[in-house]
Amino acid sequence: LYEKARQSFEIGEYAQMLEYCLQAHHLSEKGTCGEKAHASIKLSHAYYYLQQKEASIQYLIQARNLSKNCNDSMYNMSLRQLGTLYFETGKIDSAKYFLHLSERRLLATGDWKELSTLYSILGDVYKKHWDRNYFALAEEYALKAQDTVALAFARSKQGIGAAEEG
Repeated sequence: LYEKARQSFEIGEYAQMLEYCLQAHHLSEKGTCGEKAHASIKLSHAYYYLQQKEASIQYLIQARNLSKNCNDSMYNMSLRQLGTLYFETGKIDSAKYFLHLSERRLLATGDWKELSTLYSILGDVYKKHWDRNYFALAEEYALKAQDTVALAFARSKQGIGAAEEG
């Protein structure tokens, strides 16, 4: 089902992707904690692409709660994605809370790619204050991860931030 959902996503059939993710989520109820959390993250993504951010947040909260005791990487991912969605919906205090919680956990893991993505997002959150150059940190960790996609993302965020500054 996840493969069918991915294929639907690639051709822009987000409603069909949601259907596959709903089916997978239902099937996951009999699975492990990790399988349930994974299904919730996938369902959150489907709702996100359908511009239903509140539903997306609810499934990320579910994924966070499920993965807290069984899968650190999914837990960390759900924290970062919650922070991002709260930022996109204008809930800045919640965004900062989840992003900084994610930061503390990710620094302990050495997951440079995730840290790079996180710092790109924090750069957006704090770009009006510039009290810490998160964009530079995003670039630094992308280089450590040797991940060209993360590096391009970090540099594009930095460029957008600089252009908006004028």
